[in-house]
Amino acid sequence: MVSEITHKSARYLVPLTLCALRTVITKRIRIPLVIFAILSILSLISVYIILFVLIESSTPVAAGSAEVRMTMKSFDPKNSYIPSILIVAKGTKVTFRNLDVIPHTATSLPSNGNAGFDTGMIMPSQVVSKVFNVPGTFKYFCIYHPMMHGLIIVM
Repeated sequence: MVSEITHKSARYLVPLTLCALRTVITKRIRIPLVIFAILSILSLISVYIILFVLIESSTPVAAGSAEVRMTMKSFDPKNSYIPSILIVAKGTKVTFRNLDVIPHTATSLPSNGNAGFDTGMIMPSQVVSKVFNVPGTFKYFCIYHPMMHGLIIVM
């Protein structure tokens, strides 16, 4: 009698186990997909917020002149070029002023069709100017201190 009960139970147990396993697998896949979708949406929203803050906190300048100050006094790479993001009109003369006690550069490598630029070594208290006649985005850095970086957007 025990073997009959076990045999009958096994006949119903296998389909129930498969059904439960299918439900668990489906739920295990659905939950990560839902979490992935939520995290993807949140990351897109955060990227848009960061871009909005960067553009809003940048300094737009009409054609004419603008100044970028260089310093590592705070040892904060985000504040090495002030402003770190500069938006200028085509034809603007940008002056790089070294306020530090050590030399720096402002060097932009060619990218996206832009030729790039290099101020060369700017000694303490020295000033170097560059006119931006071509629209584009110029990411630049200091050759001696690669953690220093800035961005000039020419409209």
